[in-house]
Amino acid sequence: MTYLPNCEQAIVDIRKIDSYCLNSAHPRGRHKARVFRETLGVDRADAQWLRELLLELVQEREATRLAADAFGTRWRVDLPIARHGKSVVVRTVWIVKAGEDVPRFVTCWVLG
Repeated sequence: MTYLPNCEQAIVDIRKIDSYCLNSAHPRGRHKARVFRETLGVDRADAQWLRELLLELVQEREATRLAADAFGTRWRVDLPIARHGKSVVVRTVWIVKAGEDVPRFVTCWVLG
């Protein structure tokens, strides 16, 4: 099994979750926010909960290497998340920047 490199040191900037993925007013993130709200009942007030859960689950799930370029290597990790009696798979994308060895959270969305 392949895991996200150095996943125990992964970095998730809370602003990426709060201001983008769960922000219903963000021009691009609002669609993700709507699906999180409709499927799991998760909104911006739950940003810290989601951040902590991503950091925990990314250490347990298999990762898929997507691409490498001058900026770094991108990885995908699909995470099963349950809340309020509902379960979904959340696709996460991470980057290990060129010259670094710590994965950084890029984005996430509910699959399907």
